[in-house]
Amino acid sequence: MDALLLRMLRISLGGSGSFDYAPSVEEWETLFAEARKHSVTAFLSRALEILPEEQLPPLSLSSRWMMERGRTSSRGALADKRAAELTAIFREGGLKCCVLKGQGNSRYYPDPSSRTSGDIDLWVPGPREKTLAFLEGKYHVGSQVYIHADVDFFDDMPVEVHFHPSFFFNMVRNARLQKWFEAEAKKWEVEECAGFYRPNVLFAAVYSLSHILKHIINEGVGLRQVLDHHFIMAALPPERKEEFRKVATELGLSRVAAALAYVEQEVFADLASDCVFAPDPVRGPKLLDDICRSGNFSHYATEGGGRISRLVRFLPDYPSEVLWLPVRQAWEWSWRLLKGYVKLSDLKK
Repeated sequence: MDALLLRMLRISLGGSGSFDYAPSVEEWETLFAEARKHSVTAFLSRALEILPEEQLPPLSLSSRWMMERGRTSSRGALADKRAAELTAIFREGGLKCCVLKGQGNSRYYPDPSSRTSGDIDLWVPGPREKTLAFLEGKYHVGSQVYIHADVDFFDDMPVEVHFHPSFFFNMVRNARLQKWFEAEAKKWEVEECAGFYRPNVLFAAVYSLSHILKHIINEGVGLRQVLDHHFIMAALPPERKEEFRKVATELGLSRVAAALAYVEQEVFADLASDCVFAPDPVRGPKLLDDICRSGNFSHYATEGGGRISRLVRFLPDYPSEVLWLPVRQAWEWSWRLLKGYVKLSDLKK
């Protein structure tokens, strides 16, 4: 990963307050492009408030950077507002809900407004049929898959209503994961913030691992996901770390946890969170290389042969997930057909 990008990230985290030298205009343009690639432009703008004047980018680029920060802050405020409104909607319907990742994760950041927001992922525990019965007739329910449904609540904020927080491609392990989610739903240990709820930090740490593993296999991981995991692990109390180790191991997440521990050390250096799993010197470098090439959700990963190449690349590291993928996809198509969520004609597309 680019040394200047890493240094700027560490400065934004509160580390060293300067570069070793003043970057050139071309280097600053590259830094800006990389920050946007990983959806961390707003977070890295924190460094612009710390760097000495002689190391700052040209005024035109500083202005673009701060404009991005302003847009991110406004988008985050809107997401907070919509999440609170959604919470009130479901509360009136007698249903529990909490925000997954997104605005929930932003509260682990030193400045929540610096985390780039996307859509709102809302977990509504309980039977799918009960949730759909509440939604249908009031809102337009769009595409439905096993994990969630797209629901049109607002014109300015996409919303995914999750019936399951996350899933594994391995259907045997997935059954174990869903059982754990169901047990957590019964405990309902959530925290209120800005008018909505987010899961407790142990849940967030486990969920983060499962979500990142799915994106390693399927879509790619960016620095925003690494930052999320970093701040979640930093917030995990020492007394819950052994519990986290036990749950992650039982659910089959120890490999990705160890790979992320390596990434944590390489990216954050002496600012790294206290990792529970020992850094993996084999899977870790491969994951870090993929993060550098992919960016946020692989939007920028145009080289390397596409999705098939990705599956082959990560087969030795996560064989269970990769080998189960075609079985899982065939099952989901069949399930969606039986439920009427997709038509046979769609299979030809």
